[in-house]
Amino acid sequence: MQALILAAGDSKRLKKLTHDVPKSFLEIDNKKIIEHHLDKLSELGITKATIVVGFQKDLFYQVIGKKYKEVCIKYVECSDFREFNHGWSFYLSKEIVSQTSEDVLVIHADTF
Repeated sequence: MQALILAAGDSKRLKKLTHDVPKSFLEIDNKKIIEHHLDKLSELGITKATIVVGFQKDLFYQVIGKKYKEVCIKYVECSDFREFNHGWSFYLSKEIVSQTSEDVLVIHADTF
């Protein structure tokens, strides 16, 4: 199994908290929401994840990188994240998803 994490949006409703960080970088129990997801994937033995990024995408590259614990990470960029929603992010990842015979677990990065 592999994971697809949708994390491109810029969060209009939480703008006071997310004007310079993605919503998935907000912390719960002193850990970023995205780290909670990646920790759980690692715990479950899932070793491949694709993260669709847009808003503040460089933070993902810098903070999360290409590997988090045992999870190897690929990225898909969604440059028009302000115009479209998570359905578009899923569509942009179609090549990665269709190239595998594995099941794909879809995760909304900002849902805890």
